[in-house]
Amino acid sequence: DLLHLLKCARAKIVNHLVMIDIEELKCLNTQLFSEAVNLGGVFNDKNSSGSMKDDYVFQLFSWNTLVETLRKGRYDAAFYILPYIYVLESVLSPVLSLQNRLEFLSSAFSLFLEHYKSITNSPNNDLFQQRFHSSCIGVLYADKIFLRRMLNTIVGIASALIKTDGNLPLQKLSSHDAELFFGYMRFFSFFDHTYSNAIRAAIR
Repeated sequence: DLLHLLKCARAKIVNHLVMIDIEELKCLNTQLFSEAVNLGGVFNDKNSSGSMKDDYVFQLFSWNTLVETLRKGRYDAAFYILPYIYVLESVLSPVLSLQNRLEFLSSAFSLFLEHYKSITNSPNNDLFQQRFHSSCIGVLYADKIFLRRMLNTIVGIASALIKTDGNLPLQKLSSHDAELFFGYMRFFSFFDHTYSNAIRAAIR
């Protein structure tokens, strides 16, 4: 699920300190990133319902955001969002040719693969882990399972584009209505997933 992966990538920088370059020990400055692009709720909405909003990832991983980060000198932010932009634009852009879409996907695959290799070969660091827990102060660019899923998703999209000669109706990418319904039901039932409580929440 591409949108789910993108939402996870947004949640990572909203909720944690992220090390984007292990060799250089460089972290993403989310505060300066937020000030540079001025996207409001994309950074400030930390509620559970905010984590489900498709619009947030469309704003965060966009060419406009990339241009603003570069214009304001936030190269750390540009480094973080670029591969995600390549993937999203290859799916959503109404003007890209099939060759351009495949080139974007290829570039994204290479960047994510480099992150995967870097994390795989990195020494154990108690302060920054692949996933956050109480004994660390931040997280790495992504965990290996997430990167495998992203790489597999890119391969899947590229294969589908090639087999259909680029004629996939991808411009209307969004979360499925059923997913949204059941997601909101979890919130309305306050995560009490018993049958009776789920029915009570659904009919309110």
